Amino acid sequence: MKKYQVVANKIRKYIAEKNLKHGDQLPKITDLMEQFKVGKSTVLQALTLLDQQGMVYKIQGSGIFVRTSPQTGKGFMSLGTNRGFGDVLSNPTSVVYSVKEVKQPPKWAQELLGKKPCFEIKRLRKDNDKPFVYEESYYLKSVVPFLTPQLAEGSLFSYIRKALGHEIRFSDKYMQIKKINDQEAKILQLQPGDPALEVHDFYYLDDGEIFDASRLVYHYKNAKFFDQSADELI
Repeated sequence: MKKYQVVANKIRKYIAEKNLKHGDQLPKITDLMEQFKVGKSTVLQALTLLDQQGMVYKIQGSGIFVRTSPQTGKGFMSLGTNRGFGDVLSNPTSVVYSVKEVKQPPKWAQELLGKKPCFEIKRLRKDNDKPFVYEESYYLKSVVPFLTPQLAEGSLFSYIRKALGHEIRFSDKYMQIKKINDQEAKILQLQPGDPALEVHDFYYLDDGEIFDASRLVYHYKNAKFFDQSADELI
């Protein structure tokens, strides 16, 4: 994890510990530099990251202020950031159906991942024991050489960051409304032909390499979403 990400986490913790609300002002940049023993560029990078995550905004000549969504903490998934399910769902659990090695990902993922060996993971993410999203993911073995069903029950991104030492930087998302098939309906406890939001996610490392392609099918009753624009002044 880079220094500015560590500082961003510390500012996020400061906001939580101080119970700061929307419109509350953060300390000045010079005070944040002194508090966290880092340079100005690191603080600015941390604030930019928090801005992209919809947590702060700037008023020219006044300072940096806390920004919160009215739906924060109410089970809404952000479409614009890579916040994990553990940060959004109140009681997340996973049902892992399979973890296996495959010679190549399916056709929808090959254009970006290529025809390379992958780990295929199929799992259902639940919140308070209610189906939330069915997920099929493909991780390049060259980046993630080892996976087990036990690891798939938790946060794979946390495992990739902490255990494997990779930095996950950004993603591309492609979304469409579809009617679910018999298999998806059984897993999500819905009826075949019910509507769903299907998202294809492609995740990149800090060197620009794509390492994960995921297909997510969200439960149309239990899944909720929001989006926030970045503050262009930061």
